[in-house]
Amino acid sequence: MSRLDGLSEIINNHIFRKGQRVMGLSASLIGSGIFIDLSIFRKVMNQMNVFSGFDKEMEIRILREKLIIEYAEDILIYDEKVEDNEVFVNQRRRWTYAQFYFFKKVCIGSILSISSA
Repeated sequence: MSRLDGLSEIINNHIFRKGQRVMGLSASLIGSGIFIDLSIFRKVMNQMNVFSGFDKEMEIRILREKLIIEYAEDILIYDEKVEDNEVFVNQRRRWTYAQFYFFKKVCIGSILSISSA
């Protein structure tokens, strides 16, 4: 399980985040390995009130400030990888929930606010 977890981390970082920057897009945030200016961190965290998916909420708030999230390929991150199948499944379940929650909150919420204007 820890190898599978590590493999998903490699794919997420070296294909998705690096790829987003190559295409000129802002990289998405991930819960491990965030390096952020303290003043931006404080400003964003003071506005947040989430129980799950704080990195997704932070990403949305940073993008609304029209800031670019870079991907620092040269920085090494040591992140514990899970060995237990159930822990891995629960991590992915929380991740999936956060993706749908913020999609609904941001995308659907924006569409509804535009249509009611």
